[in-house]
Amino acid sequence: MKGIKLEKIKTILITGANRGLGSELAKIFSENNYEVIKHGRKGDVNILGDLRDANSINNLIEISKKRNLEILINNAGILCPFLPLEEITTKQIEEILEVNLIAPIKLIKGIYPFFIERGYGTIININSDLALRKGFQRSIYSASKGGLRGFSLGLKKEAKEKGIEIIDFYLKKILNPKKVAENIYKRYAQKRKLKNV
Repeated sequence: MKGIKLEKIKTILITGANRGLGSELAKIFSENNYEVIKHGRKGDVNILGDLRDANSINNLIEISKKRNLEILINNAGILCPFLPLEEITTKQIEEILEVNLIAPIKLIKGIYPFFIERGYGTIININSDLALRKGFQRSIYSASKGGLRGFSLGLKKEAKEKGIEIIDFYLKKILNPKKVAENIYKRYAQKRKLKNV
């Protein structure tokens, strides 16, 4: 998709960009003249790292500052194990919460001051519709996604006052990652064009 293009080249960081939706997002932003920093645990990415590791988070923050990052897409996530609570291990709970909730918060917290200093920036959170509704055998996963929704809603007003936009997408099961990526890019580009940043 090469639709709405913005004149100024912008740098974007996409977590979990080695496959699926993250990979398609990287392609579409790159096609539209963005400098894309692709993060992932493996595969064809610029930066390898596990978001459960503090050093990986800090590395992404430092690279974002050096590369004058303007857009952060929190896409990486651990999928729902679809198990009743009594069968979920403590390790699974920690991993789901760390990757789906804590890591995005840490990344935003680290990059946010840089956005404030510059006077603008965009944060896109790829969330799940399970942050909005009940789901059978999805308690911990829903907690991680609902927590991200709450964090995002709580931050939006103060962020907007500083010129920072937060956009949330609550997705159902993704059957066509390319189409979903196109829709996300279109919504983002329309918003930025209106703001003329």
